Amino acid sequence: MPRSAVNAPPKKTLRSNPEALLQARIMAALGQMSGVVVWRNNVGTAVYEGGARVEYGVGGKGAPDLLCEVLYHGSALALWLEVKTPDGVVEEHQRRWHTTARHGVQRPDGLIVGGGRSVAVVRSVEDAVRAVEAVMRCGCIVAGFEVERPAWMDSAQMGEVSRG
Repeated sequence: MPRSAVNAPPKKTLRSNPEALLQARIMAALGQMSGVVVWRNNVGTAVYEGGARVEYGVGGKGAPDLLCEVLYHGSALALWLEVKTPDGVVEEHQRRWHTTARHGVQRPDGLIVGGGRSVAVVRSVEDAVRAVEAVMRCGCIVAGFEVERPAWMDSAQMGEVSRG
């Protein structure tokens, strides 16, 4: 007989969590757009009575709240959306995840690995729609949306760094 998980109850209910309400509104709006599929990306660890731990969600700690597929010239492209209220704070572990996913990581030998993912921090339904429209138009997020460029991407280094 399977054992049940012994996780703590949620800290906030849907009614008392403005970010969850905004996520629901964004999911409803994006779900109405042609060529867009959106999923809630719950990330965490379930702990079972016997001590077994099972991670769930895509991307691990810091991964954005929503994962969308956006149709671009016949292909479905991934778009990650971190949902924050207008005064919500992007935590450091989230900022690191977003930056690495979008820009990659520079190894000690100068090679850049990873990157190329479309990630956006959105603070309204309108922000989310604009991010999706950018992917539909360009195939990626090209600027803005609060994802910082890492320091190693500054000026002179950009021409010298190879991509892997």
